[in-house]
Amino acid sequence: MTKAEELLHNDPASKLLGIELHEIDEGYCAVIMRVTEKMTNGYDVCHGGFVFTLADTASAFASAMEGEVVLTASNQIEYLAPAKLYDLLRAEAKVSIISGKNLYCDVKVCDQNDRLIAVTRSKLISKRS
Repeated sequence: MTKAEELLHNDPASKLLGIELHEIDEGYCAVIMRVTEKMTNGYDVCHGGFVFTLADTASAFASAMEGEVVLTASNQIEYLAPAKLYDLLRAEAKVSIISGKNLYCDVKVCDQNDRLIAVTRSKLISKRS
């Protein structure tokens, strides 16, 4: 079991949202999530917090592949298009910079038609002593 698989297995929030591992590699992770009725607002648009959670999860799993326990210190998101009810979202995260205990991870979230929904940049901090 990879570190990302282990994290997902022990992550009740990801399980609740139906987040699944799609692809993993060293410093890279792709996760998927289907937008359900309980994730939408009054416009049948996915609430941004769920898109953010998917991106944050991908970032954490990609960073965990580096072999360290890491926690998100900050995260910036740009919403580019709305995700809609029943969309299948895919978040692809790649660790782009490692500097000391700091890791920076870039994530793009797309729908099933490869339409870009959001991009994020996360700063994660290694908890190694």
